[in-house]
Amino acid sequence: MDVTIQLDGDRTVVVARGVLDVHTAPDFREAVVPLLAAAGPGSVLDTSALHVADLAGDATLQWLARHRQEFGGSELGGGPPDP
Repeated sequence: MDVTIQLDGDRTVVVARGVLDVHTAPDFREAVVPLLAAAGPGSVLDTSALHVADLAGDATLQWLARHRQEFGGSELGGGPPDP
C-alpha cells in the first residue's frame, strides 16, 4: 500500500496505490484520513490504482465515503471499479 500527495492546480490529490484488504485496511485508514483532513475540502482521493481485494477493503472505502459526507471534505474518485 502506497499513499502519496499530488498537487493539481489548486486542489490536492491523495493517491492510493496497491491492495486494500483485511490486512492493509487499518494502515490505509491511518494514512488517508489525516491526509484528506489536512488537504481540505477541495481534495480528492484517487483510487484508480487501488485494488480492493476483499469485503474488508470494500467496507473501508464505504466507511471513508460516509465519513467524508458526514464531516465534509474531499471527493472520492478514481478509475473504474475492480471486477
